[in-house]
Amino acid sequence: MKPYREHHPKYKGLLECKPIFSWGMEKIREYVAQDDVKGKQVYYNYLAVKKVEIESQFPHSDIGQIAVVDLPGLGDTGVGDVERMIKVLSEDVDFALFMRKPNPGGDYWDKDSDVGLC
Repeated sequence: MKPYREHHPKYKGLLECKPIFSWGMEKIREYVAQDDVKGKQVYYNYLAVKKVEIESQFPHSDIGQIAVVDLPGLGDTGVGDVERMIKVLSEDVDFALFMRKPNPGGDYWDKDSDVGLC
């Protein structure tokens, strides 16, 4: 809850916005990420975003319908995200691949911080 309260002035104007249906790729990051390309946390709009859908033409039409679902990072969930993530995985996804960037000093899957794994 703390990030929501602390950064409310930075994203509160978005809470009353109607859905936005079309933007260029250059605007996406500021609404779905916390960090800029240099790793500096400068974005807080993601706290007001409920869902993002990005459509693109897949070059191999013979494969059929394919979609990539990118959920909040493990341990990076906000209020209600855990329940929403489990609902999406159970109802809308046929295959899940969990990826994690390892810590250079060593890492492991942790049942207390890695949501829904254990």
